Amino acid sequence: MSRWQARASKETPDARSRSPVAVGLLLLLALPLVAAKHDEPGLLVRATPPASIAPGGRLKEILVSAEIVGPEVEKYYCPEVVFFLPNGRSAVESDCDPFDQRQHYPRHFKRWVLSPPNPRNYSVCVELRKAGLRFDEQCVRYLVR
Repeated sequence: MSRWQARASKETPDARSRSPVAVGLLLLLALPLVAAKHDEPGLLVRATPPASIAPGGRLKEILVSAEIVGPEVEKYYCPEVVFFLPNGRSAVESDCDPFDQRQHYPRHFKRWVLSPPNPRNYSVCVELRKAGLRFDEQCVRYLVR
């Protein structure tokens, strides 16, 4: 009998049944947190890869993606998206139909960042604006070694 089979045979029925109950309880407790995130829209920003090595002192490319998540509301419809990158600023402005006539509009935006090979943490911030006023902002950090 292998070590794993011997270990499994020593478990009591109560010990095996506790883990699904515990998992179910944790999911039940986490449900309000997950539901609250989808009640209103928001901005999700990611850097890929979150940590990297710049070989030979060369510039390192990092993909920064910003996504509008949640329900479609007029406030988040076709905003100006401004990326504040370590090497400058980049803006995207959308040209969309009126909100009540919408069919499809961009909710996902990407930018490549060329980071210097200096070993440190870098930060990229993304702002959503309407009529020049910021209404949402998120930042993400990534590490270059």
